[in-house]
Amino acid sequence: MKIWFETAGDHSANLRIVGTFKTEDDAEKAVERVNGLMNVLGGQQTISPGDLLSKEALAYISENNFLVSDEAVDSCQYYEPINRRGKDITVETDELAIQIFIEAFIHCGGKLEIYSKHDY
Repeated sequence: MKIWFETAGDHSANLRIVGTFKTEDDAEKAVERVNGLMNVLGGQQTISPGDLLSKEALAYISENNFLVSDEAVDSCQYYEPINRRGKDITVETDELAIQIFIEAFIHCGGKLEIYSKHDY
């Protein structure tokens, strides 16, 4: 008897994340928060429970009053470019690890829409 196991070759989420903000300043602040965190993390893009962030990352988070979870920091390894037009931000990604975008956008007062480009 033969048992055949097959896996799909396409595991991409093909997501679009749209953040809509009350003002352009709020949208810009969200972009700056994500980009700033990425800059201070540098090579430390993954974190496990109990790991410590660098002094620069902790200072950035504290100075910007930016609460961020371990999951958000861990999702930074899947960073995608952010496109901003006025009060709207769009991120397109093939990853499901999008916590950094969710937390940054909500913390800056954004309304989020997340959907699969496979279906919409």
